[in-house]
Amino acid sequence: MRFACRLSLGAAPGLAGLTLLAACAGSQSDYQQQQQAAFYQEMLQQQALAAQAQQAAQAQQAAQAQQAAAQAPAVAQAQQQALTAAAAPPAGDLPVARIDGQPIASSELAAHQAATGLARADALSDLIDVTLLETAASKQRLPLPPGPLTAEARIDLERALADKLGLGFPADTPAPAVHAGVRAQLLEGRVIERLDLPGLP
Repeated sequence: MRFACRLSLGAAPGLAGLTLLAACAGSQSDYQQQQQAAFYQEMLQQQALAAQAQQAAQAQQAAQAQQAAAQAPAVAQAQQQALTAAAAPPAGDLPVARIDGQPIASSELAAHQAATGLARADALSDLIDVTLLETAASKQRLPLPPGPLTAEARIDLERALADKLGLGFPADTPAPAVHAGVRAQLLEGRVIERLDLPGLP
């Protein structure tokens, strides 16, 4: 189509030649316009496809964000339940006492009673004293011996804690007097709850 009007001026003289050249020029101009129109139309189609792809990607991201937001409370609740379950004592290990709301489990009392040979009531009182002693020593950054406190280690820890608390016991003060003074200091202001569990000796 593009070369259908390629003629020499000698073959088309005069006005007829000019008319034919004009017709050929018009034919070429129409062809170029058609080509440009097709090119622009293709560009518009590509832009439309790109816009649709971008909108689809944004819609997918929004859907994923909405799904994640919907799942977040359930995930947080599951994590909280797992933490609560991990912090809870084993089933049947009921508290026998509370110190400022912090429980002492029946398994702890049973272990302390077995180690000391004391009756249940005396073992519970002694376990409360030991718990208060170890907590206070930790706060004062005193080293705690590994494992259960022996009688000797307990006396040494009470003397060291008495010095930290500024109780002013002389070095030759008998151990029972140091124990009584430290115990009175540690019990001051504490809320101690003893819980009666039926069926325990």
